[in-house]
Parts: sequence; structure tokens; C-alpha cells
Amino acid sequence: MLISTYLLFSQIRKPILDTVNDTRLAADWLYRTGEEMRYELQQGMETAKEEIKKIMESLHNNVSKLTEAAARPTSGNTGEATHHDPPRKKA
Repeated sequence: MLISTYLLFSQIRKPILDTVNDTRLAADWLYRTGEEMRYELQQGMETAKEEIKKIMESLHNNVSKLTEAAARPTSGNTGEATHHDPPRKKA
């Protein structure tokens, strides 16, 4: 019985070892793929962060310019609306 068990084990040993090895390779591949994906995601997030930063700086500059323009008096007018009717001719 011991010999038959040994023979059976020797016959299934290689397929079992191959399966274990393939499983390890697959797990390693998945891990490396995850690392690569994580790296690509981080790069994409950094790029997006820089673009958002540039947009925010541009927006801030434009709002500042608009605020300055709105605060400046126009044509000597201090902000009061004035309306003068032209003098009428007497008939």
C-alpha cells in the first residue's frame, strides 16, 4: 500500500507543482499589473492636479483684473448716474 501511494504521489507531483508555480506566476503578474496601474493613475492624477492648479491661477488672475476694473471710476464718473436734459427752445 505504501508503494502504491508513493507511485500515485509521484505521478501527480509534477502537475501539482506546475499548478502551484502557475498560480504564483499569475499572482505575481496581477501584483505587477496593479503596481503599473497604480503608477499610471498617480501620474494621471499629478497631471490633472497641475492642470487644475494652472486653471485656478488663471481664474484668480482674471477675477482680480475684473475686480480692479470694477473698482476704477469710469470717465470721471464716481458711480452716480446723472442725466441732463438738453435745454428746450422756446417757441
